[in-house]
Amino acid sequence: MLNLRKIVILSVVIIACTLAGFFVYQEYSSRPQAGFFIGEITKIEGGYIYMDGYYVLDDLNSKEAIEQTKPSAVKVRVASDTKFKRIELIRPSLEETAKNNYTYKIEDLKRNETDVSLDILQKEFEEFGPRVKVTSSKNIFRKEEFKAVLLEYTIFASPFK
Repeated sequence: MLNLRKIVILSVVIIACTLAGFFVYQEYSSRPQAGFFIGEITKIEGGYIYMDGYYVLDDLNSKEAIEQTKPSAVKVRVASDTKFKRIELIRPSLEETAKNNYTYKIEDLKRNETDVSLDILQKEFEEFGPRVKVTSSKNIFRKEEFKAVLLEYTIFASPFK
């Protein structure tokens, strides 16, 4: 009798744990995934970059991605291992654009990529206010604070210095 009771209790515990694990897995796997955030810097202070922008979801056609109509305010933590990349796109000269009816394709522009520091980003933020793409190693969707692995920003430059 005692062995039967132990077997029943153990079976109920195993079934309950299995169901709980299944529901936790379902909840986590159905949650939208975002590893990027794109936006504008509002301030840089004390190892944090404050930004207003949008989460870049893995599924750009998802309901959550489409319903992002207002920018989200986030606090991005910068650590000693955070990388910074500056992408400088050189615009063509006025003469060159005149040949193409004053248009050009961004993907055709000369591109210089440079690793930079938070100090350089801060200086250029004050001068240009660049739009920044933040990469995280975790799912950051709807997180108000997260750690950055990489920050990339683009500066458009004229062909003459």
